[in-house]
Amino acid sequence: MNLTSQNPKTDLAAGESPEHTGDPSQAAPPNSFGEYLRSFGPGLVVVLTWLGAGDIVEMATAGADHGYSLMWVLFAAVGMRWVMVSVIARYQLCNPRGEHLLDGLCRLNRAYAPLLLLAAILFGHLYGSYMTRGIGEAFRNMTGVGTIWQWALFWNSMALVLVFRPAFQRLETLFKFFLVLLSVAFLGTAARVGFNPAGIARGLVSFEMPEQRGQFGPLLVAAGMIGAVGGSLMNLVYPYFLVSKGWRGPQFRRVQTYDFLLAMAVMLILDLAIWTLGAETLNNNGGTIATMDDLPWLLGTLLGRAGELLFYAGIFAAVFTSLVGHALGLGLLANHAWLRCQSTSTDLRKTDFRGGSLYRAVAAWCLISPLVWTLPGMPDFVALTLVVNAMQVVLLPLIAGGLWVLSSRARDIGDKHINRWWEHVVLGSLLTLAIWGAWGAITSTLTTVRTWGDDSPTPSQLAAGTALSQVSSAAIETSEEGHTITADFHGHPLSQQDLTRLRELDHLEQLDLSGTRITDADLRYLQGLEHLRKLTLLDLALSRPAIERLQRSLPACRILTTTSGREP
Repeated sequence: MNLTSQNPKTDLAAGESPEHTGDPSQAAPPNSFGEYLRSFGPGLVVVLTWLGAGDIVEMATAGADHGYSLMWVLFAAVGMRWVMVSVIARYQLCNPRGEHLLDGLCRLNRAYAPLLLLAAILFGHLYGSYMTRGIGEAFRNMTGVGTIWQWALFWNSMALVLVFRPAFQRLETLFKFFLVLLSVAFLGTAARVGFNPAGIARGLVSFEMPEQRGQFGPLLVAAGMIGAVGGSLMNLVYPYFLVSKGWRGPQFRRVQTYDFLLAMAVMLILDLAIWTLGAETLNNNGGTIATMDDLPWLLGTLLGRAGELLFYAGIFAAVFTSLVGHALGLGLLANHAWLRCQSTSTDLRKTDFRGGSLYRAVAAWCLISPLVWTLPGMPDFVALTLVVNAMQVVLLPLIAGGLWVLSSRARDIGDKHINRWWEHVVLGSLLTLAIWGAWGAITSTLTTVRTWGDDSPTPSQLAAGTALSQVSSAAIETSEEGHTITADFHGHPLSQQDLTRLRELDHLEQLDLSGTRITDADLRYLQGLEHLRKLTLLDLALSRPAIERLQRSLPACRILTTTSGREP
């Protein structure tokens, strides 16, 4: 079976110029400022591939839980990623063998090829699960029509068309368009909400660890932000974007550096905008962020429907570019790893990994298989995600360690390009964090696996039910398994902390919030209670659009909103 062509000129997508074949003889480094600007692209493609729904939730959560006090961690994480990926690019462009990074890793140990092939297939499905459901939810909530699976099928099909005809110049243009949309959406909503320049400045230089709020402590959040960037599997797809651009050889090192610097600055600004939204909308009143839909729901109550739609447009741009970038990058990585599994000596330096059935098969797998999680009645895949993510965390020390070895030896990267002392410090720090994170992930995953199939409430759910039962006059009923299934607060005002606990009671069937003084923004805490069949919201000053939106999230729930007990 011919999985790829050894001649990159024969596998061009329609409309792609020879400059983008990946053959270094076909491209020339830029010489003028204008040529540099026109050349920029691979950095933006990889950064928009990285920036997805998870980043939106993570940055908003950090701002909501800790305000601006942990913002210095974001800069540290971006700085470490800059070093890690710059070392990856330097090896790809400057190693004397002219080989790909994956080939260098396979010279260190042949196990890298099958391990990365398996990782590309597994995480192609898992990454796609998050993004596929995210893009379906975003469009369902934004338009108010259709279902999650219908929208997910439509946009994943559009992504499939792009990755099956991966002309890099066309992808660059598309990603630059979505970058404009992202910038308008996130920076525009952040400007409308407002921000605190003095708070941002303090957060960048204070290096403080605030008190714990939310589920995770600030030290764990900080270590996670910094440690995860070093060994992320998606760091390994950047070399393929460089080759697709036609950048091969040390003569492209300068333009690559400027291109990636611009891209990282863009990512930092967008992350800061999302962080600011969390800090300004939730930090002062004790609210939390737990899902991708929380922030646009809040912005809808603060800025109206226009603000909500604008932010949803940004979510769509972030998720769609990630869908395309992940499928493209993991397809290339899988095809390369498969060829290296077949032979450790074949010269793959001029191979176009976009040609061949395995690239198309893995790209299709990344976009088609996750659709199963959007079908009605499908169970939550969080437990599966936790287990498979353990494998990625195990990969972190292997990737960081292998790169450190290759970039430290002159025979691998050349005398002129070996690591400097501060790069050794960063790579050593990332390796240490990766090992620590891998051990923690493995132990927590083993605990999760042992509870699979057990319908008993988790310790956090038991604690939430106990705390809510102590609210004045609260009437709580539990099932035989221990799940809270009925809750009536008899008009007692509920705090943001109470609502956060209420969100954990995912087996609730009946809930009475009459007279509890909750607002339109607070209804977001209820949207994940899929077992809810009766919700009473009598005597509350809630708007009809907010209630109608909640009804779309809980179609099987009967919502009572009038003093007579009739449905809206």
